[in-house]
Amino acid sequence: MIKVSNLLSSAIGLIGGRTMGWKPFDKKTQNTRGEFVNQYFACVKIYGSWQPVSAAQKAQMGMKVSDVIQKLYVSANVKGIDRLNSPDIIIDGSTEYEVIAVQDWYGQNGWKEVLCCRKT
Repeated sequence: MIKVSNLLSSAIGLIGGRTMGWKPFDKKTQNTRGEFVNQYFACVKIYGSWQPVSAAQKAQMGMKVSDVIQKLYVSANVKGIDRLNSPDIIIDGSTEYEVIAVQDWYGQNGWKEVLCCRKT
């Protein structure tokens, strides 16, 4: 496989990006009521670019048009939903987003397209 330069860095240089927080999932623990709750590693600053998801794309994915769904392009190794793990959290200002899907180009090109849903 041929490894090329990080295309995301070049693109963000042209379209712009911003700094946000990323809380990688650590593990599930049991609270005092016996419920399993997610534990996360400390929040890390990452730099990326948000892009909109159209109503047509949301409908095609089986989501409600009213859901706040965005794509995030980032060079961090963000992880989504996995069989045994919960998804990572992205924090932009005071808004938290849960990662719902990842298009992984990290190994080939050092970036990921991360589909995020705003937490209510």
